[in-house]
Amino acid sequence: MTVTSFVRATAAAGIALLVAGCTGSADGSETSAASSTPAPATTSSSTSSAPPTTTTSTSATTQSMAEKYPETPAGAEAFVRAYWSTYDEACQKPSKVPDLKSLAQPECASCKRLSDEIEGWVKKGAHQSGPSARVLKLKSESETDPGVVFALVDQLPGNVVTADGKVIDKISAQQVKMAMTLTWTDSGWKVARIQPYEGEL
Repeated sequence: MTVTSFVRATAAAGIALLVAGCTGSADGSETSAASSTPAPATTSSSTSSAPPTTTTSTSATTQSMAEKYPETPAGAEAFVRAYWSTYDEACQKPSKVPDLKSLAQPECASCKRLSDEIEGWVKKGAHQSGPSARVLKLKSESETDPGVVFALVDQLPGNVVTADGKVIDKISAQQVKMAMTLTWTDSGWKVARIQPYEGEL
């Protein structure tokens, strides 16, 4: 059986699986998903005469998503690249699916289809045997509205295999152009919609 994963075309309209879930259901509104803010580092002081113990604060050295991908066109593009990198990683290591889900709003139907497909593999004890996707081109809509990023994503050919190496699906090579609408939340960018795009990149 040959599948085309996130760019599987529908028989009726030739719209990629990735974008099919979002074309007709989105009303243009944007809502913010619940988000968590990293807890500040806590330190304790000691009044004893014993030498103080030094500890390394993880939160002090790790950038938050909002810091790493700021509310700018460049930040939005970097976030979209990170989204597809996380998708690629999740295809090969299904334990990373929660990381993929955390980058999308609950109402993004196409995002849900992506994670659902990987979770379907998990139920069969399977994963993709190699890289699945790479971003070829990115373009922000405008400086004033950095929340829309146009992307050309390359789906790489490969196999979906079980732990013993049995091939249960084959992924075909294909490219798809899309418009990804992002929402800025307290914790940074989230993918809100993915739609077909036919313009130039």
